[in-house]
Amino acid sequence: MNKKYVLITGASSGIGQAFAENLASQGYHFYLTGRNKERLKELSEKLVKTWAIEVKTFIADFSNQDQWRNLMAELLKLPPVYGLVNNAGYGQAKTFLEDNYESQSQMLRVHMDGPTELCHYYLPFMIENKGGFIINLASMAGFICSPSAILYTATKAYLIRLSESLHVMAAVHGIKVQALCPGMTFSDFHNKLGLNQQEMRKRGPLQWLTAKKTVELSLKKLGRKVVYTPGFRNRLMLKFLGLLPRGFYYRLTIWAFRAFKYNK
Repeated sequence: MNKKYVLITGASSGIGQAFAENLASQGYHFYLTGRNKERLKELSEKLVKTWAIEVKTFIADFSNQDQWRNLMAELLKLPPVYGLVNNAGYGQAKTFLEDNYESQSQMLRVHMDGPTELCHYYLPFMIENKGGFIINLASMAGFICSPSAILYTATKAYLIRLSESLHVMAAVHGIKVQALCPGMTFSDFHNKLGLNQQEMRKRGPLQWLTAKKTVELSLKKLGRKVVYTPGFRNRLMLKFLGLLPRGFYYRLTIWAFRAFKYNK
């Protein structure tokens, strides 16, 4: 029986790590990428020891063009993957105009260019083998506009539309595509932005989930839900926002932005 490999980007912590641990229990082998060498090494050793699978790791920062090209060169030498989880991503503490454009544009490379190129490279192999899956980590933020996170919301919206279009194209070949759109998740994501997760959880209306639960729900819905948001309260919130007239929604967002900006 041929080995089935899965490429997971941003696998050194959070949702990426949870995907690796879940899929390892199903017998998949891995190509894992991340920026934290020690964490990636620790995860790799854990997977190999626990599940006796094959794991190859790659340290790469997708915002760095040289590192990205080196990574692609290494992947081209390896057997193609059965599954692709485009999880690498991050949030920015500085707003669109507070930051310089070079720093802001790095998010375009990480959230858009990287996942798109990987989909473009691996899809022909999946089509040839008549099977496989792609999970693109979008976000609930992809459904909203946010003046404090302009490129984050824009790039996550891109991943949602990319996934939908890939699904329509690839479904006839037996390939499953999902845009996973989690809400608040207990992970390093918020810590890196200097946000207190416990305080945010107390104040916010959104449903918080662990990375492990998010991944469990995602894989359960893979092949059934193309765009999937874990958590009933989160889906209810998006449904409510979608019913609002756009003009009213814009005014509400402007009011919230002013209140946050001048009263924080």
